[in-house]
Amino acid sequence: MCHARRMRTRLPSSLVNDPSTAWALPLGSIFWFLATHLSEIATEELVGGVFHERLGRPSIAPEHLLAILLLRYFDNVSYEVAAQRARYDIRWKAVLGCAAAEEGPVVSDTTLNDFEKALRKEGRFEVLLKRTIQMASDAGWLQGELEVAQDSSPVIGKGAVKDTYNLLGDAIRKLVRGLAKAQGETPLLAAKRYGVEELFRRSTKATAQIDWADPEARRGFLPAPGRQGARADRQGRSARAVGAGAARGGGGGARAEDPRAGH
Repeated sequence: MCHARRMRTRLPSSLVNDPSTAWALPLGSIFWFLATHLSEIATEELVGGVFHERLGRPSIAPEHLLAILLLRYFDNVSYEVAAQRARYDIRWKAVLGCAAAEEGPVVSDTTLNDFEKALRKEGRFEVLLKRTIQMASDAGWLQGELEVAQDSSPVIGKGAVKDTYNLLGDAIRKLVRGLAKAQGETPLLAAKRYGVEELFRRSTKATAQIDWADPEARRGFLPAPGRQGARADRQGRSARAVGAGAARGGGGGARAEDPRAGH
């Protein structure tokens, strides 16, 4: 019997896996680890009360939703693909206690998204991160110090959009690349002439030595990329005018603006 198909809010303290799927849980693998230690990871503190006990449509056990999320991170797939693998992938089904011939739990990508969102909203995602790191360390999977970088404001179920600073930086780079191509030189050389070399060596925000937590400092920096882009555009137009004049036999009557002007 596939335990994931039971409509209950909690699973028994020990998860019994179908003997026929033991081969899909090789000792020491992430699949074996989750199947063996899921009850230690998904404690009442972590998943209890995420869903209402009586209201709404019955859900699969939150432990299994948590296992699916962890497998999603491990395989680096979308919510939609994770939902499909939980239903059809033999290894994923083995973690959830399903026999190889059985269909896994039917869960939508929206449910997975909402479950993760609820964990983050309740501050439980940090608990999950610390707990799994500690358990992996105790199991000998992590050696030495571990450096972890987590987005301070994760995007859940939405498209990520660059902020104004990075959009301006991208536009300036695109402009300089176009000017460089027209003038037959490398983008870096053109960027150096136009005074925006740093934008080709570091990210837009990395060029500003400011306190990004200070709103006034951010507002003070915002015009800088705009000025750089306007200067590059102005100098590029001047250079094209000189080139066009020379092509018409004008003898270079127009003068190119000094790239250093306005620095």
